[in-house]
Amino acid sequence: MPSKRRRRTPSVIRISPAAIEAWRSGDMQSLHRALGLRPWMISPLPLGVTALGCDPRHPPEGGPLWCASWQRAVELQAALLEIAGEPGEAVR
Repeated sequence: MPSKRRRRTPSVIRISPAAIEAWRSGDMQSLHRALGLRPWMISPLPLGVTALGCDPRHPPEGGPLWCASWQRAVELQAALLEIAGEPGEAVR
């Protein structure tokens, strides 16, 4: 019996107040926790804030899981920049 295939809907980016606070303070661990990211995923924080952050202009080099998470990190970074502005204000 044939089954219906469901179309994959694009994931909606949900950003909590805790994620915005972590973004503004430049706290990578709290940001990962608030966004539900796994430890092996690239942080949406820019490279200038953390060495484990992402640069939207240059895909990373590394393991397959690390590289696969780059696009999601870029999308999150763009959304957080639009909502909360520049990260790491408290760090500077």
